[in-house]
This record gives sequence, C-alpha cells and structure tokens, in this order.
Amino acid sequence: MKRVLLTIWMVLLTIYVLAQKENYGVIHIEQNDGVVCLYMDPHVYKTMSEEAKKELIKSNANKYAVKIVNVINNHTVELWRVYYIGAMLVDSWDMNSTDSNMEKMKTTNNPVRSIEHPWFFNISGSMSAINTVTINGYGRIGFFLMKGRWDMAVNGLVSCLKTSTTSDGDKTEYSYSLGCDTRVYFPIKSIKTSPFIGLGVSKLFDNEENESTIIPMSLGVSIKTKKGSIDITYQYEKTMSSVFVIGYTFMLK
Repeated sequence: MKRVLLTIWMVLLTIYVLAQKENYGVIHIEQNDGVVCLYMDPHVYKTMSEEAKKELIKSNANKYAVKIVNVINNHTVELWRVYYIGAMLVDSWDMNSTDSNMEKMKTTNNPVRSIEHPWFFNISGSMSAINTVTINGYGRIGFFLMKGRWDMAVNGLVSCLKTSTTSDGDKTEYSYSLGCDTRVYFPIKSIKTSPFIGLGVSKLFDNEENESTIIPMSLGVSIKTKKGSIDITYQYEKTMSSVFVIGYTFMLK
C-alpha cells in the first residue's frame, strides 16, 4: 500500500513540476472573449529569451484555442498574435499612461479592450492650378480590424478637371468612383506618426457615363492628434490620373 501511495505521490509531483516548467513565471491566467491574459512575474519575464516568450505564449494559445494573448508584466501589457508557425508581438502599452484609453482600460481592469474595432470617418481633398484647375474630394468610412494597425473601409472619390481654351471656352471633365479598400499602418510611437500602404478595388465613372473597374494603391502617412489624425495620401492607379489628398480622420465612438 505504501508503494502505491508513494508511486501516486511521485506521479503527481512530476505532473506538478512539468506544469510549473511549462508555465514558468506565470502568476495567474485569465480567459475572456477568446483572449488569454498571462500575468507574469516581472523578474522572470525580464530574464526570458525571445524564443522562450514565444514558446510560452504559443503553448497557452494552443491550450485555450485562442489566437490573441495579452501578457501583463507589472504595469506593461503586450499584445501577441499567434499564428500556425509562431507568435508575433503586435503592440504594447503602459497602463500607467495618462492617455484616456489607458485610463479606461485601468478602470475596467480589462486589457483586452486593446483589440477593439473602432469606427472612423475620413474626409480629404486637394486642389491644383497650373494649366488647368483640378479639384479632388475623397472620403472613407470603416473600422479597424486591428486597432491602429489594419483597417477596412468603403470609399468614394470625386474629381473635377476644368480646362480653359481660347476656341471652345472652358471645358469641364469629371469622374467619380465608389469602392472599398484596406490599409496597413506602421506606427512610429516616438513621433506619433504612422506610415501606411493600402490596396482597394473601385468602380470608376466619367462624365460620359463610361464605367470601368480600377485597383488603386495608396501610400501615405497618418499623424496622430488628440481625437483623430491628419492624413496625407498619394493614390495611384495605372489607368487614371494619380490623386494626392490631405484630410482628417475622425474616430467614431
């Protein structure tokens, strides 16, 4: 009987040691709405290698069948995205920040809010006058698939080209497009600026009621302000004139 009890005790001890090794440094684990939060010992987490962190995050993501893991290390939160081949650090923030969003997360004790999908509205335009007068108006409305990193939107573009000629007088041509697009942002936190690239598909119509499908590409920069951002965008499409616009993005709450 003593041997049986000793064997059971050894098995339980082995399981406990292996479990501690697998989650080495983890103080507490919470699961909420498809996201796992790992509360870490800050001293242990600081000494862990990048590969060890990824292995810890990926093993817990697989265990709880999730793709998003928040690592809470003292007052710092890291947002990790887990893929089939590994884990990637997407974002991090300090919960002691005075930013209003950080204060909201502290009062609700819910760091998962970092992956919310806020809506936005952008209005942009430009005007040039060298030999002709060109006016462009552009708008987007959509939401972030990953906050501050990746968005999806429907858009509309109106262009007006006015040319003055001596024989026929003024000639005005216009076109407009409706479509959807997506943008990926690359935040530079130190200067509150996010360069971005985008790709979309739209239907283009001109003043002669002709229509065509276009695939515009965009390149630009977003400069963060208190309640939105100033956006400078260059849009290129091989079958139409390139468009340059400056505008403002309003965050819709």
